[in-house]
Amino acid sequence: LGHWSWSIELHRKLLADNTRNRAFHNALQKTIVRDKTIVTDLGSGTGVLSFMARRLGAKKCNLIEADEDVCEMSRKIARQNNIDGLQFFGKHSSEIREKEIEKADIVISETLGCHALEENLILNMSQANKFVKADGLMIPGKVTQYIVPIHTKRIHEQIVSPWDVFNLNFNIQLELAKERSLSSLFQTEIIPGDFAENSVQKLDEVQFAPNVKVHPVRKSDLTWTVSDEKAIYGFGIWWEAQLVPGVSITTSPFHPATHWQQAYLPMAKAMECTRGDVINLVFNSVTSMKEGFTTFDWKISRQRNGRLEFLK
Repeated sequence: LGHWSWSIELHRKLLADNTRNRAFHNALQKTIVRDKTIVTDLGSGTGVLSFMARRLGAKKCNLIEADEDVCEMSRKIARQNNIDGLQFFGKHSSEIREKEIEKADIVISETLGCHALEENLILNMSQANKFVKADGLMIPGKVTQYIVPIHTKRIHEQIVSPWDVFNLNFNIQLELAKERSLSSLFQTEIIPGDFAENSVQKLDEVQFAPNVKVHPVRKSDLTWTVSDEKAIYGFGIWWEAQLVPGVSITTSPFHPATHWQQAYLPMAKAMECTRGDVINLVFNSVTSMKEGFTTFDWKISRQRNGRLEFLK
């Protein structure tokens, strides 16, 4: 029951995000050729993207969902809505042989996270290659991520305060747990007032197309030269996904909010900066193509007057 409750809550959040839903609907509407297009949906969940595709005229949809319970629920929803032309696969895409499934004109996978790659998007789109025609289309086609230093302390305090308040209330020190939490990637809301707009940099960009391999190890090495004497408490990340040319969705703080919010890389403590300091961030994401998970690590350093100091 616990697993099922968590799973359905995730799907509730997805379906409540009209910005997301409308963008994917628009992408399908723009690319489906009535009675001709075959769509394969990786990580199909409740099946709504495939249901949209059929209502838009797709000839057939293949729904691949590793959670068998969710897949069965999707099958029942389709029956309740009199949507046919669907083939369901209640297993992970890696378990499906190519001959089990007809090649698709479009493969769609909405497995984006607050950090775009955290839900194994690279692995999923790699699997998509065995399901898509050579001249087919992958959705999303391109994902670009951005990063910026955060100068306000409110997010940092939200992360740190629960540990400190518990210690204050019960006299139990949880420093080890707090340190580990400060080495984690957080989902949170970042607003334009948290950062300097001219400090935003591109973190990474990946493109997905048939027979194009995306390397599962992504490394970014970025530098900022400090012009204002403001402390840095962490780094904020957001992304823009081009679903198809002319249709995009973004988690940028400058655009309407989505259920993804933004990602936040905390620092163990605030980094005080002076004009001329050079801040360097090395950020790595590694997707295991065998184990099916994505990990992150990052290192931060400051160079001041020729002296290099590693801060994380």
